[in-house]
Amino acid sequence: MGNYTTDTVLVIEKTLTKDIVNIVDKIMRENDFTIAYGYSRFYFEDTNPDSDFDDSKRVEAETTEDALKTLEEFKKNPTGGSYEYNRFWGYDEDGQELGYNLSVDFRSFDNKSIEAVIFYVKENIFEMAHEKELKRVFTEINKRAKVIAATQKTDYYTDDYHELDVIEEILSGNVHTKYEYNFL
Repeated sequence: MGNYTTDTVLVIEKTLTKDIVNIVDKIMRENDFTIAYGYSRFYFEDTNPDSDFDDSKRVEAETTEDALKTLEEFKKNPTGGSYEYNRFWGYDEDGQELGYNLSVDFRSFDNKSIEAVIFYVKENIFEMAHEKELKRVFTEINKRAKVIAATQKTDYYTDDYHELDVIEEILSGNVHTKYEYNFL
Protein backbone atom coordinates (compact mmCIF):
# COMPACT_ATOMS: atom_id res chain seq x y z
CA MET A 1 0.00 0.00 0.00
CA GLY A 2 1.14 3.54 -0.64
CA ASN A 3 1.82 5.69 2.42
CA TYR A 4 1.87 4.09 5.81
CA THR A 5 -1.06 1.87 6.65
CA THR A 6 -2.60 0.48 9.76
CA ASP A 7 -3.07 -3.22 9.14
CA THR A 8 -5.66 -5.28 10.96
CA VAL A 9 -4.96 -8.98 10.47
CA LEU A 10 -7.68 -11.49 11.28
CA VAL A 11 -6.40 -15.07 11.15
CA ILE A 12 -9.39 -17.36 10.68
CA GLU A 13 -10.08 -21.07 10.48
CA LYS A 14 -9.90 -22.29 6.89
CA THR A 15 -12.95 -20.94 5.09
CA LEU A 16 -13.99 -21.06 1.46
CA THR A 17 -13.47 -17.76 -0.34
CA LYS A 18 -17.17 -17.44 -1.13
CA ASP A 19 -18.17 -17.87 2.52
CA ILE A 20 -15.73 -15.38 4.06
CA VAL A 21 -16.24 -12.80 1.29
CA ASN A 22 -20.02 -13.06 1.84
CA ILE A 23 -19.53 -12.48 5.58
CA VAL A 24 -17.18 -9.52 5.09
CA ASP A 25 -19.28 -7.97 2.32
CA LYS A 26 -22.51 -8.23 4.33
CA ILE A 27 -20.88 -6.63 7.38
CA MET A 28 -19.28 -3.86 5.34
CA ARG A 29 -22.62 -2.99 3.71
CA GLU A 30 -24.40 -3.08 7.09
CA ASN A 31 -21.89 -0.43 8.20
CA ASP A 32 -22.49 1.84 5.18
CA PHE A 33 -19.44 0.84 3.15
CA THR A 34 -19.83 0.43 -0.59
CA ILE A 35 -17.72 -1.63 -2.91
CA ALA A 36 -15.24 0.59 -4.71
CA TYR A 37 -15.21 1.05 -8.47
CA GLY A 38 -13.73 3.40 -11.04
CA TYR A 39 -10.15 3.88 -9.85
CA SER A 40 -10.28 0.62 -7.92
CA ARG A 41 -9.06 -2.78 -9.01
CA PHE A 42 -9.79 -6.29 -7.96
CA TYR A 43 -6.72 -8.48 -7.67
CA PHE A 44 -7.12 -12.24 -8.06
CA GLU A 45 -4.28 -14.34 -6.63
CA ASP A 46 -2.70 -17.07 -8.76
CA THR A 47 -4.74 -20.27 -8.26
CA ASN A 48 -1.70 -22.55 -8.58
CA PRO A 49 1.49 -20.79 -7.49
CA ASP A 50 3.49 -24.03 -7.85
CA SER A 51 2.90 -24.22 -11.61
CA ASP A 52 4.74 -22.37 -14.37
CA PHE A 53 1.50 -20.70 -15.45
CA ASP A 54 0.50 -17.58 -13.51
CA ASP A 55 -3.23 -16.90 -13.76
CA SER A 56 -3.30 -14.00 -11.31
CA LYS A 57 -5.06 -10.96 -12.72
CA ARG A 58 -6.26 -7.44 -12.05
CA VAL A 59 -9.74 -6.38 -13.06
CA GLU A 60 -10.89 -2.77 -13.20
CA ALA A 61 -14.51 -2.19 -12.31
CA GLU A 62 -15.84 0.92 -14.06
CA THR A 63 -19.31 0.95 -12.47
CA THR A 64 -21.09 -0.39 -9.41
CA GLU A 65 -22.58 -3.11 -11.59
CA ASP A 66 -19.11 -4.08 -12.85
CA ALA A 67 -17.82 -4.19 -9.26
CA LEU A 68 -20.68 -6.42 -8.09
CA LYS A 69 -20.23 -8.75 -11.07
CA THR A 70 -16.47 -8.92 -10.44
CA LEU A 71 -17.11 -9.60 -6.74
CA GLU A 72 -19.16 -12.67 -7.73
CA GLU A 73 -16.24 -13.88 -9.87
CA PHE A 74 -13.82 -13.11 -7.01
CA LYS A 75 -15.78 -15.40 -4.66
CA LYS A 76 -14.89 -18.35 -6.91
CA ASN A 77 -11.12 -17.82 -6.58
CA PRO A 78 -9.88 -20.31 -3.95
CA THR A 79 -6.65 -18.40 -3.33
CA GLY A 80 -8.27 -15.02 -2.67
CA GLY A 81 -6.88 -11.64 -3.56
CA SER A 82 -7.98 -8.11 -2.72
CA TYR A 83 -10.43 -5.34 -3.47
CA GLU A 84 -11.57 -2.08 -1.88
CA TYR A 85 -14.49 -0.50 -0.07
CA ASN A 86 -15.45 3.18 0.30
CA ARG A 87 -17.19 4.93 3.15
CA PHE A 88 -18.40 8.45 2.39
CA TRP A 89 -20.74 10.59 4.48
CA GLY A 90 -21.04 13.88 2.67
CA TYR A 91 -19.21 16.74 1.04
CA ASP A 92 -17.13 19.61 2.33
CA GLU A 93 -17.65 23.27 1.41
CA ASP A 94 -15.57 22.77 -1.75
CA GLY A 95 -17.70 19.85 -2.93
CA GLN A 96 -15.07 17.22 -2.12
CA GLU A 97 -16.30 13.89 -0.78
CA LEU A 98 -15.73 13.28 2.91
CA GLY A 99 -14.74 9.74 3.74
CA TYR A 100 -12.11 7.16 3.05
CA ASN A 101 -11.41 3.88 1.33
CA LEU A 102 -9.78 0.72 2.58
CA SER A 103 -8.38 -2.40 1.02
CA VAL A 104 -9.39 -5.89 2.10
CA ASP A 105 -7.01 -8.75 1.33
CA PHE A 106 -8.04 -12.41 1.55
CA ARG A 107 -5.06 -14.76 2.01
CA SER A 108 -4.71 -18.48 1.39
CA PHE A 109 -1.72 -20.60 2.32
CA ASP A 110 -3.06 -23.93 1.03
CA ASN A 111 -4.45 -22.63 -2.31
CA LYS A 112 -7.88 -24.02 -1.38
CA SER A 113 -9.31 -21.83 1.37
CA ILE A 114 -8.86 -18.45 3.02
CA GLU A 115 -6.93 -18.37 6.28
CA ALA A 116 -6.57 -14.63 6.88
CA VAL A 117 -8.34 -11.37 6.14
CA ILE A 118 -6.27 -8.19 6.23
CA PHE A 119 -7.71 -4.68 6.31
CA TYR A 120 -5.36 -1.92 5.14
CA VAL A 121 -6.33 1.63 6.08
CA LYS A 122 -4.14 4.68 5.50
CA GLU A 123 -2.61 5.65 8.81
CA ASN A 124 -3.67 9.30 8.64
CA ILE A 125 -7.37 8.39 8.77
CA PHE A 126 -7.21 5.15 10.73
CA GLU A 127 -7.88 6.51 14.21
CA MET A 128 -11.04 8.34 13.17
CA ALA A 129 -12.27 5.40 11.06
CA HIS A 130 -11.43 2.83 13.71
CA GLU A 131 -13.35 4.64 16.41
CA LYS A 132 -16.39 5.16 14.20
CA GLU A 133 -16.88 2.11 12.01
CA LEU A 134 -14.04 -0.36 11.96
CA LYS A 135 -14.37 -1.57 15.55
CA ARG A 136 -17.93 -2.64 14.73
CA VAL A 137 -16.80 -4.29 11.49
CA PHE A 138 -14.04 -6.32 13.18
CA THR A 139 -16.31 -7.30 16.07
CA GLU A 140 -19.01 -8.53 13.69
CA ILE A 141 -16.49 -10.55 11.68
CA ASN A 142 -15.30 -12.09 14.95
CA LYS A 143 -18.90 -13.07 15.75
CA ARG A 144 -19.69 -14.54 12.31
CA ALA A 145 -16.37 -16.16 11.33
CA LYS A 146 -14.03 -18.34 13.35
CA VAL A 147 -11.22 -15.93 14.24
CA ILE A 148 -8.15 -17.68 15.71
CA ALA A 149 -6.20 -14.52 16.48
CA ALA A 150 -6.00 -10.92 15.40
CA THR A 151 -3.47 -8.14 15.52
CA GLN A 152 -3.29 -4.55 14.52
CA LYS A 153 -0.18 -2.59 13.67
CA THR A 154 0.86 0.48 11.76
CA ASP A 155 3.26 -0.67 9.08
CA TYR A 156 6.17 1.73 8.77
CA TYR A 157 7.86 -0.66 6.32
CA THR A 158 10.38 -1.84 8.86
CA ASP A 159 12.28 -5.09 8.52
CA ASP A 160 10.82 -6.50 11.72
CA TYR A 161 7.21 -6.61 10.55
CA HIS A 162 5.39 -8.21 7.70
CA GLU A 163 1.77 -9.29 7.99
CA LEU A 164 2.37 -12.58 6.15
CA ASP A 165 5.03 -13.55 8.69
CA VAL A 166 2.56 -12.79 11.50
CA ILE A 167 -0.11 -14.96 9.84
CA GLU A 168 2.28 -17.87 9.34
CA GLU A 169 3.43 -17.62 12.95
CA ILE A 170 -0.17 -17.74 14.19
CA LEU A 171 -1.08 -20.63 11.86
CA SER A 172 1.88 -22.60 13.19
CA GLY A 173 0.37 -22.38 16.67
CA ASN A 174 2.36 -19.42 17.98
CA VAL A 175 -0.50 -17.30 19.30
CA HIS A 176 1.18 -14.77 21.58
CA THR A 177 -0.60 -12.16 23.64
CA LYS A 178 0.77 -9.59 21.19
CA TYR A 179 -1.76 -11.00 18.71
CA GLU A 180 -4.73 -10.23 20.88
CA TYR A 181 -7.15 -7.71 19.49
CA ASN A 182 -9.79 -6.31 21.83
CA PHE A 183 -13.10 -6.76 20.07
CA LEU A 184 -16.09 -4.78 21.36
